Amino acid sequence: MKTILLLDNSIVGHKYAFAKLFCKYLLRLNYKVILVLPEKTEQIKEELTESEPEIIEHLFPINLSVNQISKIRIHKKIDPAFNAFLLWLATKRLVKAVEKKSKQQVDVVFFCWLDNYVTNYLPYILVDLVFPYQWAGLYFHPWYLFNTNYNNVSISSQDNVLRAKRCIGCGVHDETLRVKLKNRVRKPVLYFPEIADGSSPMKNFEVTEALKEKANGKPIIGLIGLAKRKGVLHLLDVIGEDVDQQFFYFLAGKVPYEQYSLQEQERIKKIIVQQPDNVYYYPDYIPEGSAINSLISAFSIVYLVYNNFKSSSNFLTKAAIFKKLAVGINSYWIGENIQKYDLGLTVKGENPSETLQALRKISQKEISIHPKWDKFLGLNGEKYLYSTFRELLDAVY
Repeated sequence: MKTILLLDNSIVGHKYAFAKLFCKYLLRLNYKVILVLPEKTEQIKEELTESEPEIIEHLFPINLSVNQISKIRIHKKIDPAFNAFLLWLATKRLVKAVEKKSKQQVDVVFFCWLDNYVTNYLPYILVDLVFPYQWAGLYFHPWYLFNTNYNNVSISSQDNVLRAKRCIGCGVHDETLRVKLKNRVRKPVLYFPEIADGSSPMKNFEVTEALKEKANGKPIIGLIGLAKRKGVLHLLDVIGEDVDQQFFYFLAGKVPYEQYSLQEQERIKKIIVQQPDNVYYYPDYIPEGSAINSLISAFSIVYLVYNNFKSSSNFLTKAAIFKKLAVGINSYWIGENIQKYDLGLTVKGENPSETLQALRKISQKEISIHPKWDKFLGLNGEKYLYSTFRELLDAVY
């Protein structure tokens, strides 16, 4: 029985759900799994105990994180590579410590967030020299691939590290980028499902109950998470455009004001303080799982008009799980998948009237939409992880 070390230095956002589901399907593939997160590994083991009682003994939870290294500044061109190299060194020390603590020998390390380890001007030979384990990972943001059609990889290439001898491959969420990356690095590059926790919605969740009461029967447009990239400012424009208050708008999460200009901060604070009759702002974090799913189930339409967002979003997966249509940006992964699987409507995200009209078309069923929920979830449902991990780890002996 081979041993996989699952590593993430953070559990923010949906990383916790990813780690839990990764454990679940690796255990089902008959691997021993050492789960290394900054916290809550025991909680994941407890949650998996009910569904995986026969194999849970092969899960070793350890609360640790890679020691944060102070950024060293030498030259702006090589600083990222030098600091990534130090990160590889620190990770090797962590793996050694984990082996000692768990009394298990690690066969392969899987980085749940590979991006911090991949950068320009880092020779892959150096990574092979200092990191003596086979490794793979989930590469979230290989966005440079949108702007290149070249298949030649050199030391200056961001994906040069993936040519390392001990790299067995990686996963990405975007099929278009998957093909490009595979052609460049000549390694297995697999489509990883944009999974989402599909736990049953929490019954009588107080935020959901308050939302339903405030909405008073109006269609609910929901946005969870208020980072600038999520199109918050455009949603404020849409709210302002909705003079007849046809819809009720729900926004949840702490506002990362540092991402916004002073003028933008004032706009957000104004709507939070005034709280128009058709807006409910919940100022705190919504726990992943049954709590968030309770809210998604209450939404009429999921708002995904993100601001020039090039990555995937598991909120589209959540919308599909609970059969909720979305209005999303018309480009990149979100736009491509909404259009391909008929999961709602897409807009440019520039004109609030256009977005409001899209919301009306869905709400009033002015157009015929035949969502392919099952087909979309067939590629992005959690069960797809089983075959994905099996194919990726075939190289581990």
